[in-house]
Amino acid sequence: MNRFSNALRALLLAVAASTLSLVAAAQTVPAPPDVAARSYLLLDVTANQFLAQKDIDMPVEPASLTKLMSAYIVF
Repeated sequence: MNRFSNALRALLLAVAASTLSLVAAAQTVPAPPDVAARSYLLLDVTANQFLAQKDIDMPVEPASLTKLMSAYIVF
């Protein structure tokens, strides 16, 4: 009987642990914030997943620092 109760306790503990892990994995993702940008992309590189995006296929000019550094290297 003691052996059966130990096995039952272990089974219940395993079920409880797996249920808690499923609940933790099912967290809701909040809506992306309002950003004053024409386009942006937020990427989680560890999971390789887009977290937030807006007009990612829209062509945009490089930022000012990029333009300055390009001019510095070229000239």
